[in-house]
Amino acid sequence: MKLSRLIQPKNPIFWILMVLNALSLALSHIVQTQQLNALGTVLVVGCAVLNAIASAFLAWRLVNS
Repeated sequence: MKLSRLIQPKNPIFWILMVLNALSLALSHIVQTQQLNALGTVLVVGCAVLNAIASAFLAWRLVNS
């Protein structure tokens, strides 16, 4: 498994992975800077978990393609 296969600018999956990484950054910023109620916390954490799962799957597809 070569990690250098993650960087494939011609592959659309690479750019989707970059967008998901930016979303992860935004979600972590929201959690750290905003006072959220229980529902807001559950929604943001749920989105973060789904984001992490999708990112891991796309990274796996890039490395193994």
